[in-house]
Amino acid sequence: MGRPEACLPVRGLALVKWFERVVKARVRGEAYLVGYIDDFVLCFQYREDALRVQDALRKRLGKFGLTLEPTMLNKAFYHVK
Repeated sequence: MGRPEACLPVRGLALVKWFERVVKARVRGEAYLVGYIDDFVLCFQYREDALRVQDALRKRLGKFGLTLEPTMLNKAFYHVK
């Protein structure tokens, strides 16, 4: 798999490091971050993990005066067997 940090600007590197060190250690299922330039997608095996990380990400970004743009925030839940 490619390195998501290869395409992200400097502030994106902090997101990748937080995701790899903190988020992946605390979620129940699999979790992935896909980033490109100034956009990123977070993918989770379980809906509960996705919702918890969304709240945590809001708080983390708030520490730096940043927010998630509601019009750009999309959630799609799929159940695949």
